[in-house]
Amino acid sequence: MKNTKYNPNKRGFVLSLILWISAAMMLLSLLFVRMTKEQTQIYGKMHKKLEVELITQSLFEQISFYISTGKFQSNKVSNILDNFPSSLYIDNREYNITKDSTICFYALQDHSGLYNLRFLLTDKQAEKTIQQISSTKYPFKNLYLDWLDRDQLSRINGAEKSDYMLDGYGYIPPNYISFQHKDSMYLLKDFYKFDKNTTIKIRKYFTSYGSTPINILLLDKVMLKSFFPHLTQKEINRLLELQNSNQSEYRKNFTTSHINQDSYGLFPSKTITITIKCKQEDLVAKLKMVVDYRATNSKSWNILEVYK
Repeated sequence: MKNTKYNPNKRGFVLSLILWISAAMMLLSLLFVRMTKEQTQIYGKMHKKLEVELITQSLFEQISFYISTGKFQSNKVSNILDNFPSSLYIDNREYNITKDSTICFYALQDHSGLYNLRFLLTDKQAEKTIQQISSTKYPFKNLYLDWLDRDQLSRINGAEKSDYMLDGYGYIPPNYISFQHKDSMYLLKDFYKFDKNTTIKIRKYFTSYGSTPINILLLDKVMLKSFFPHLTQKEINRLLELQNSNQSEYRKNFTTSHINQDSYGLFPSKTITITIKCKQEDLVAKLKMVVDYRATNSKSWNILEVYK
């Protein structure tokens, strides 16, 4: 039998190699555990996010059922449904509801409480609202009417084809068609000069859905100030109180004023913007839609627009 000479260096190398391999395997094991933990956390967060999204969508369905089966009044809709008040006001006031660890805020805005760009705005209330928000003297009324009329004669501070061409706009007023969407307001001369925040604030007071006159029972303090610029803020707040507490007294302020009574009404359009925001810890889901609740033979409601 052939004897093999003992080599301590070779044995040390093998032991060192084994230790390195063991260390590498341990490191890989730790990395795998860490990755698994991170993946579990990611999947857990995705599951919670999906849960919040589903709660938001479910709340929309519940609200739509409430509205479509409820009874409309001038400034609210009434119904009996678990977890909801007996009446929901459609003037964009905020409500909240909690489910488990998720809290949701929602608001309903009927479009009869907005200036309708497809319902000829011959009075100056819309212009005054824009001027209040922007702190400018932007001549909305005449720019708007010049955009729609069929002639080429500019009103005072208005603008027709020659004015748009002279200022380098890449388009001219159509002179025969109304605004198909409220974003068309951006096309009016000099409207682009408003900053983003001002534009967002102005935009929320206008609509292009339906054709009902403005519902005076849905006016907020900014719009009321546009209807009654001579009133103090205290008097405006008093009118807001009367909207809910004494509507007949509230309406007297309009019938006894100089306001054109053909330009306003007392009825909802049943076209409503629903805004929902649900929160669970640091997760947030949002939903905003314009929905027509005038029932047809095939549908209880019809979604007109979904905001991103």
